[in-house]
Amino acid sequence: MLDMTGSKPIYIQIAEWIEADIIDGTLASDEKVYSHYQLAETFNLNPATSGQVWTLLYEAEIITTRLGLCMFVTPYCLNKLPWYQQ
Repeated sequence: MLDMTGSKPIYIQIAEWIEADIIDGTLASDEKVYSHYQLAETFNLNPATSGQVWTLLYEAEIITTRLGLCMFVTPYCLNKLPWYQQ
């Protein structure tokens, strides 16, 4: 799935994977997403790299945080995905 030898950074590849999961319905609106540590463990990454994934998606308003709970898919995020076609 991840191209470790390619020119695209790993954190961008993972962010695109999460976006694809949102588009295909694997991750639904308002659903809790993986933690930094779950993501790091799944892809055998440094937790700082998985943090870059969440920062990228948070700044794009694809995910949101809920104080004391975790990160969740933003309800209106499909409108924010530039490559999503309805």
